[in-house]
Amino acid sequence: MAKRSPQLQRLEEVLHSSKLVSGGFMGSDNISVLDVIDADLAELSQLDITAERIAARMQEITDIAKAGLGNWVKIDENRQAMTEEAKGSLVCPWPHPGKFAKRVTTVKPEF
Repeated sequence: MAKRSPQLQRLEEVLHSSKLVSGGFMGSDNISVLDVIDADLAELSQLDITAERIAARMQEITDIAKAGLGNWVKIDENRQAMTEEAKGSLVCPWPHPGKFAKRVTTVKPEF
């Protein structure tokens, strides 16, 4: 196994710790962050979709769902979504000074 850089070691520690998120961003899984990223990129490539496209669509859905104030909101003919928020902000584990709303957006099929 190749030696990990100090930055990667720190990222692994943050993502596996519970300092920022209960149970850590990675939960109890000891898989390497790089392995997760590589597997995700391979899957996206196979599906011919980009992470940027997914992020943009999730932002659109979140923006629509926020108007529902914690209630389910129709997104389109096939989906509905709800956002749940908590007070405060969450520090991003990636190496930049970002702080973000404590928000979870859930999307489910429309019935």
